[in-house]
Amino acid sequence: MNKDINRDVKLSAAAITARLDKIGAPGAFRPRLAVILGSGLGAVADLLKEEANIPYAKLPGFPRLNVPGHEGSLRIGTVGGVPVMFLKGRVHPYEGKGFSHIKAMIRTLKTVGVDTLFLTNAAGSLREDNPPGTLV
Repeated sequence: MNKDINRDVKLSAAAITARLDKIGAPGAFRPRLAVILGSGLGAVADLLKEEANIPYAKLPGFPRLNVPGHEGSLRIGTVGGVPVMFLKGRVHPYEGKGFSHIKAMIRTLKTVGVDTLFLTNAAGSLREDNPPGTLV
C-alpha cells in the first residue's frame, strides 16, 4: 500500500473517530455498517437520524467530487436505532482519478470499525417495467 494512502487513512480515521467520540461516551458509538450512495440515491441519507456530517474535503484521501448528485459528505447517525455511515457520493473510474481515493475511503471505513460495506449505483434499463428509481 502506498505511504500516502496509509497516511491519509490514519488522518481520516482519526478525524472520523474524533467525531464519533462526541456522540455519547467516547468509544460507545461505532457504526459497523457503511453505505456508499451512488447517483440518484443521496436522498436515502434522509432516513438517517443524523449525528454528524463530515465533508470529504476534511478527510485526507477522500475525493473531491464533480459529478452532479454526489454531495461528497460522510453522514453518521442511526436508522431504526442501528448506527450507520452514509457516504454521499464517490469517484467514478471514468473521471480519470484512478483508484487511490476508493482505496482510501474503504480502508478508512475499516480502520474506524466498519465491517459491512454496502455499495449502490445507478443502472439503466430499456425495459418499461423498470422505470427510473426501480431497485434492480
